[in-house]
Amino acid sequence: MLFEKPGTLPALLSGAALPLGLLPRCPGVRVLAGSHVEFSAPNGRISTHADGDTLPALPRGVVSAQAPISLIVG
Repeated sequence: MLFEKPGTLPALLSGAALPLGLLPRCPGVRVLAGSHVEFSAPNGRISTHADGDTLPALPRGVVSAQAPISLIVG
């Protein structure tokens, strides 16, 4: 999922929609499928987290798995 609208209001809306299963219907939220996802930034700085723990520097990648992997990017 890509969160295309920054700010407090979109974050609150997304947070309320998540437990109801309505997150894909929120404005500014885009669901994409892929077998390999690579994260990078022009300035080389992106904060990445896994289970609440900060991960080290980029690039960071996710490859195909036997089951879907949930990613929240925003």
